Formats: sequence, structure tokens, C-alpha cells
Amino acid sequence: MHFIDRADHDRLLDDECNSRTVAKEINQRFLEHGIGYQFQSGQIIVQSNSFLHAETIAPALTLLSDSQFDGANEEFLKAHEHYRHGRHAECLVECLKAFESTMKIICDIKPVQHVKKQIEIFNREEIASIRVAIKDSHFKAMIEFMLEVGTRPGETTALKWGDLKDGMLKVERTATQDEDGLYYVSDTTKTKAGRRTIPLSDRMMGLLGDYRSQLKKATDSDWMFQTLCGRMIGQQFRSNILGPILKAANVSYRKPHTFRHTAASTMLNGGVPVSIVSAILGHENPSITLSVYSHLIESDKLAAKKFWDRPES
Repeated sequence: MHFIDRADHDRLLDDECNSRTVAKEINQRFLEHGIGYQFQSGQIIVQSNSFLHAETIAPALTLLSDSQFDGANEEFLKAHEHYRHGRHAECLVECLKAFESTMKIICDIKPVQHVKKQIEIFNREEIASIRVAIKDSHFKAMIEFMLEVGTRPGETTALKWGDLKDGMLKVERTATQDEDGLYYVSDTTKTKAGRRTIPLSDRMMGLLGDYRSQLKKATDSDWMFQTLCGRMIGQQFRSNILGPILKAANVSYRKPHTFRHTAASTMLNGGVPVSIVSAILGHENPSITLSVYSHLIESDKLAAKKFWDRPES
């Protein structure tokens, strides 16, 4: 059996066929003899699946043959060499390098446009309606706390009364939902900066004091915010607590994180320095806070206008 005999070889050379014609001829002979290989971009590639080869392998090799992808192609060839010699770990490393290099080049050629979704907050009218709805609710203190303090939902539900002392609240754990939908408490926070101490207002201390007095009559649980049975508030918060409260307030449903955004917006528009708000929220640095909430800081814009409109002395 042979693929290209001497006569065929001479004919191809005499006709001065280009490389594509040669490759096409070779691949046709592979196909005719049922050989599972394909000559592509100067390489002979195993073609175990025709569809996979046509839709994935061939376009990838064509892309890598472009001079812009020389670096990625070199990494790919190294991966292929490792694979041929059974060095699978090294092969995987070079494959990942080739993929990263390819994506960087593609992003440089055609930058990805990131569309930043605007965060939602509760406006003043909605906050007023929510406060009316929770006036006699067991969960009044929790909702007021979320509106004012701005802790993450998981941090809020994981709080214990022992975390509060002399008006200072320690945030050092969070409630997390696992892949099975079950909640558990972790002794870590989302970020290193998430482990923090937050000063609470006199108003909030009063609300929490009244709430704790009511709890002591029914339960000795150490969870700060509890169900009616004294248990930690977990996956039932959205459906059994938040949903009914917003419905009663005639406010469209929002995610629990909306309370955090609302608290941050209220503090920033109230003149609290962004560095302080950042520390209260548990952000790594103030630039993160500004990147998230800058479009909500209307007071600064108005303050600038008033400054320039002031009468000259």
C-alpha cells in the first residue's frame, strides 16, 4: 500500500501545485484508505472524529497558523510534543498556556465590552412602605438593621449576640449555601477586609435591645436574628420573610443584597466619607466602593454646584 507514488509526486511538482493542493491530495489519500489522520497546517493530526475535527481542531489550527499567534502556536506544539511522549502533566500546562495566550491576543484584537449592570436600591418611598409593613413584625429589627448597617446577607444571618459589645459589632463569620442548597456557618468572611468591627447608632442599639428582650421571653438561642422558633435564619429568608414583607409593602421583589446597596447609598449621600463607608462594608479599599456606588452619590454633585453658585464675598 502506498499513498503517493513517484508518478504522482512528479506530477505535483511539475504542475507547481501550491501547498493547499498538496495537502488536499494527501488528505484525500488518507480518506480513501480509511486512515484516521489529517494533514493540517504543516502537521499530521489524528482525526478520530470527523465532526470534532471539522468544527474544533481544524479551525483552531488555522487560527494558530496566523503570525499573530506565533507564541500560542509554539506553546501548543510543545504541548503536542509532551503528549506524544506521555508527559500528560506537562502537556496540560502547555495547553493552558496556549489557551491563555490565544485569549489575550483575541481580546487585544477585539476588546471585550463589559456592560456593567446598575445596582438597585430601595428609594425613600419604598423604605417608608417597608417600615410600615414591618411595624409589628418579629423581623422588624433585622430589616431595620439591614437597611442601616449594610452587612452582607450571609454575614447578617450568622451574627450572634456575643458579637455585640458596647455599641460595637464584630463581623467575623458568614452563612453560606452549599451545592446541595443547605446553609452552614463558616468562621471566615468573604474577604480579609470582611472581618471588621462596625459602630452601631444609638437608634439601632435601642431597636436591638427591645428585640432581644422579646426573644428572651421565648428562646435562649444565641443567634442575633432568629426564626419564631429560635433557629438561625437560612434559606427560608427570601421566601418566608423577605417576599411577604415586600408584598405587604407593595414593593417589587428585590434580592437581599439590595438592603446592603441601600445602606451604602444612604451613608454616602449622607456625607459619610467613602473611606469609612468602605470599612463598614468590608471592602478591600475605597476604590471598590466608588466603582460600585459612584453613580448613586448625588449629594457630591449637588455640593459642587452649590459651591460654585455661592455668592462671592
